[in-house]
Amino acid sequence: MITKEQIENTVKEILNIYPKLKEIIDNGYPWKIMKTKSAIMIDGTDKYLPGWFCSITSVNETLNGSRGFISFTFDEEGEPKKISVHDMGRGMSYKLSRGSNGNIVALD
Repeated sequence: MITKEQIENTVKEILNIYPKLKEIIDNGYPWKIMKTKSAIMIDGTDKYLPGWFCSITSVNETLNGSRGFISFTFDEEGEPKKISVHDMGRGMSYKLSRGSNGNIVALD
């Protein structure tokens, strides 16, 4: 069974791969990590799959004046599926997976 600590460790692994993200994290806010029934949207539908979600507050604001954030989604087995960055402008999302060597890679 996957734990919050395992999700947190995988997020730290992703942040090591993309060090620019570390620069915008506001360490004054706790990370929100939770298991949910609607973590991953099934492409082309309005249905969701269960999994894990992690949200980290950024030091910057979005265009509408709210705090920016970085979010990560994982499947039920704890494998990374997507990262979204909503910080200083338009949000960006990237699909993630593990390569054949076990490293986390962006698919797009």
